[in-house]
Order: sequence, then structure tokens, then C-alpha cells
Amino acid sequence: MNASRTALQTFFKFLVSQQYLLSNPLDEVRKRDRKAKPQLSNDVEADVRRLTDWQWAYFLETVTEAAAQNSKYERHLFVVVTMKSLFLRVGELAPRPLEDGAERIPVFGDFRRKVIQGEEYWSYFVFGKGDKARSVTLPDAYLPYLRRWRTYLGLPGTMPEQNERNPIIPSSHGNALGKRQVQRIYEQAVMLTVERMRDHGFMEEASQYEAIKSETHYLRHTGASQAIESGADIRHISEELGHASAAFTESVYVNSDQARKRFEGRGRSI
Repeated sequence: MNASRTALQTFFKFLVSQQYLLSNPLDEVRKRDRKAKPQLSNDVEADVRRLTDWQWAYFLETVTEAAAQNSKYERHLFVVVTMKSLFLRVGELAPRPLEDGAERIPVFGDFRRKVIQGEEYWSYFVFGKGDKARSVTLPDAYLPYLRRWRTYLGLPGTMPEQNERNPIIPSSHGNALGKRQVQRIYEQAVMLTVERMRDHGFMEEASQYEAIKSETHYLRHTGASQAIESGADIRHISEELGHASAAFTESVYVNSDQARKRFEGRGRSI
């Protein structure tokens, strides 16, 4: 029973970290035992899985340079920038099965031009986890990457047309890449960065980065955290992440009190 409980605890913690569950259902188990023991875990802070600003800048610089030197890395650059800028899960760039047995393939027509108060902006339609749809606003700084990707693919027009059915990330045969293939693209981009860090003498940083090479949600968390830290309304970011509430977003992505406490603590003299 103890072994089973330990395995389930680990499994549910993983589901919480991947945002399939809001809380661990086993946390309420064995209340009597917990009441009898010191509550040593009360002060444990939530671990926000995000890159530092330096890590992200180094990552982007590495993949950008690789794409400039070899066009085969254009796909890596587009995947990395898109996942980070639009707060996407890796599966949201790949085909998803529907209830009727069909597949929902992300296509360029999911990028949509809109006008509000006389100003043009672009958004991306996401068919996400739990078959929930949401719309994410494209940052102006993201548009050059979208145009660059379309130019590389040889598509007509620098921006997507309405109802365009071309897959966003096509395979060599013209079909859409699957989730595992998109995952591998991400991991290859991370390893390029790890190797460059080692070449530049950043051995510790390289080891830390390699340890999370398969955790694609770091890009989603980094993009959302940076947006909130730069002053974006947390309610808007919550909607674009597809969260049920802004309170959940705040608990996962930002904790201003903890940040202030840590920065003040770092400034103490010896």
C-alpha cells in the first residue's frame, strides 16, 4: 500500500505540473498522520518552471545563428519562437484526434487578421487540451518570424490567407508533423544551445539546461511569466493560456511577494 501510494503521489504531482489537475487528490489522504507531524512543507514555494531571461536570450540567439548558417534549422527557430511567444504546448502545434475520429490539423488559416478600432492585429486560433479553443494575440515582434517561415516554405504571400489549409509545420511529404516529431525538434534546438554553452565555457549552465531538454512547457511558462512581469494584464494572459481562472495563473506563473522578498534578501550585507 505504501509503495502504491508513493507511486500515485509521484504520478499526480506530474499531472499537476503539466496542468492536467489543479491539485493532488492524495493531499487529503492521511490527514491524521499529517496533523501529528510538524508541517515542514508549509513554507515550500511553488516551483515555476521557466527559463531565466539569460537562458532564453542565449537559446534564441543560438537557434537564430544556426538557421542563418544552415536553412534546415529554420524549422527549429520557428517552433521555438512560436511556442514561447504564443504560450503553446507542444501538442498544440501537431494534429489532434477529435471525438468523431477525424484529426484537427493546425493550419496557416488558424492565423487570423482582425481589425479593432481601426487598428490591424493578428491572432492565432488554438485547439488545445481538453478540446478547448482559445485565441492568442500575436505580438508585433513575432510577425517577422512568421513571414520568414512562410518564405522558407515557399508559400505565396508573406502572411497567411483566410481559410489557408497548408499545415503550419509540414513534413517533407507535405503532411503535418506529429507531436513526437515536434518534440524532437525542440530537443534538438536545446542540445544546440547546450553544445554552444559548453563551447563558450558555460559548463554549469549547460548541464542545467541539458537536464530539462525534454520539458517543452518551459517555453510556455517563460513566455507567460515574461509577459506578466512586463506589465500585461494577468487576466488576459490567463485567457490566452487557456486557464480556468486568473487566480490559477497567478499561483503558477507569478508571485510578486516572493519575488520582492528574494530580491531584498539578496541585497543584504554580510
